[in-house]
Parts: sequence; structure tokens; C-alpha cells
Amino acid sequence: MKGGASVTTLFPNNNLGEQFVVSYEGQGTIKYGSGATKIESASKPGRDVIRVEPNANAQLSITATDPKGTGDYIRDIQIVPKQYENIAQSQTFNPDFLESLEGYKVLRFMDWMGTNGSEAGKWNERVEPDDANYVGEGVPVEIMVELANETGIDPWFTMPHLATDEYVRNFAQSVKDNLDPKLEVYVEFSNEVWNNSFQQTQYARQQGEKEFPKSKSPDRAWFGKRTSEVTQIWTMCLVQDKTG
Repeated sequence: MKGGASVTTLFPNNNLGEQFVVSYEGQGTIKYGSGATKIESASKPGRDVIRVEPNANAQLSITATDPKGTGDYIRDIQIVPKQYENIAQSQTFNPDFLESLEGYKVLRFMDWMGTNGSEAGKWNERVEPDDANYVGEGVPVEIMVELANETGIDPWFTMPHLATDEYVRNFAQSVKDNLDPKLEVYVEFSNEVWNNSFQQTQYARQQGEKEFPKSKSPDRAWFGKRTSEVTQIWTMCLVQDKTG
């Protein structure tokens, strides 16, 4: 990196103070701060061991990458609790997280899907499992289905207000193809489309005024129409094998 530039990311946590393993590929320099300290004696190229203070907004900065100019830049950075390093490549979810879900009957993925103010609309622009992270874009449907299957808990999906018919259809088909058939599926169109602080409510009002200009509640009229359309798409996807 030129001119002293660096790239920094934060990984907040609420742990009581523990060690993490930072694995990566490539050549360069990674530095830590804001409550994160590298344990030099336990680290080696491609694998840093760091200690993170309790409740710290730990900071990771790439201050140099590909120093020899060969294209071997720092990439594929993964951060996992040290005690789970051996299972990190074979298991998607932290065992502590899975344990915390015991006793639940339904998992509502509203926050995981970034539903409030979601910009998801086109299927070919969706977040995918191999993306660098899921911050801002929401968690991929494949990961949500995997969690439901692993825990045996029914999933509840909140479809984005901008989602096209193609998006809804492909999302529903992915669930149908991969979800444990013993599990029930709950589907909701967006979230709180009456709450004026949310973008989806403003969008519903705009669309409603276009499609139902004479309605006293154009936003609700449009919301009802779109909810019906989304429901019909899901129904067709989920029952097509039973009817055909």
C-alpha cells in the first residue's frame, strides 16, 4: 500500500476476554488495536493469535500488502475463537451460538435479512455465501436454511420490500430445495410497513399513491396487494411437487 495508507475493520464482541486466531493468505503486515493485542510468541506468518479485552471494539488494520509486487496480497482473512480453530473449516456456526438457541421454536430472520431499509431487490445482486462478509447486505438464504436445519427450528423469513417476483421466486425455491421438509416455513412481507421511520413504509406510500390514487390508505392498499402477490409465489413454489 502506498503513501502510508491502510485498510481497517472493526470486529466488536461481548466476550469476557479471550484469544482469537486470525488466519490469512498472502504477504504483508496486519496490526491490531482498540483492545486487541497480538501474541507474538504464538503467532506465525498466516496465523496470528490475538488477545481481545472484554467488550472491546477490536481493530484489525492491513498496513502493507504484497510488498514484493508479485500479486500475493493479503486475503481470505478469518477470525475465530481459538478454542474452535479446529472446527472452523467444517462448521459454519459457533457452538456457543447454537447452544444459545436451544429451546426456541421459531427463528425470525428479520435482522439477519437486514429487512428494515433493505436495498435487496434483484436476485442476481443478492448476497451469497462466499461473499467477504454479510454486513449491511443481510445473511444469504443458504446460511439461514443451514441454521434452521442444524437446530431443527422453524424459519421465519421477511421478504425485502424491493424484491422482484424473480427474487421472491428464487428465494422460495432455494428454501424448498434445501430446508428439512419436517420444518415449517413462515413468510412475512417486509416488517412494520406502518412505521414511518422505516424506508419500506415510505416506499409503500409512494407505490400506493401511484396504483391506488383514490384510496384513503394507499400505502395499506399497496401493502395488501404486494403481500398477496408474494404469498402466491411462495405457495406455488412450496406446493408444486404436491400438485404436480
